[in-house]
Amino acid sequence: MKKIRITGILVIGILSILIFGQTMKSNADTKMNENNLIAELKDKDISLYYDQKTDSAMLKGFYLKMGDTIQYFDWESIDKPGFYPTLSLIQDKYIAIICTLGEGSGFNEQQLHIINKASLEEMNYQNPLEVLNKQVKTKVKAPSVHIRIGNTIWKSSYPEVKNFTNFFKTVSYENIITYEVSNNSFKVTLKAQVSPSLFIGEFEINYGMDNKGDGFIPDTINFKFEDIEL
Repeated sequence: MKKIRITGILVIGILSILIFGQTMKSNADTKMNENNLIAELKDKDISLYYDQKTDSAMLKGFYLKMGDTIQYFDWESIDKPGFYPTLSLIQDKYIAIICTLGEGSGFNEQQLHIINKASLEEMNYQNPLEVLNKQVKTKVKAPSVHIRIGNTIWKSSYPEVKNFTNFFKTVSYENIITYEVSNNSFKVTLKAQVSPSLFIGEFEINYGMDNKGDGFIPDTINFKFEDIEL
């Protein structure tokens, strides 16, 4: 089993994989509207079309077209310019689609879908929230913040903050989740938050292919503090 490496410090084993699979329809069920093109990789002959727009400003259902093959996926993404789904490739073997489930002030939730080009089936990867819930321990005792990943500890204090009544008891990382795809893998960034309006840094999880080639698992987990804005 592949291991997590806490950058330069610690190696931790990952015990489980959470499937991020979605419902698929066979090609016979497709009713793709070519006017609904939302993203494409022209040089690879890969394109993405949405199925319908909902009353709640979401794009629901997507058709992935590669050459003459079309596959439907029951995904969702917000219907907002600047936040439409994106297409890219990993190792030229997998199609990566980033959807945005919601965004706003202090909130941005993305979800990554990875499709095997050979089979057009969705690949597995471990939920980043599940990764941090298992591997990270945090404690907030205003104005101090402690974060532990394995044997590595980060500490900071915020005496310049005047009001601590809204501080959480632990660090939150559920509200801003973004993905970045590279040629060989991908990473997830989760913003660290200690109050509804105060973000103090970010967790970064880098993923790689597992030893069996069945899906992607965390390779490294890291954290860094950032300058705060009051």
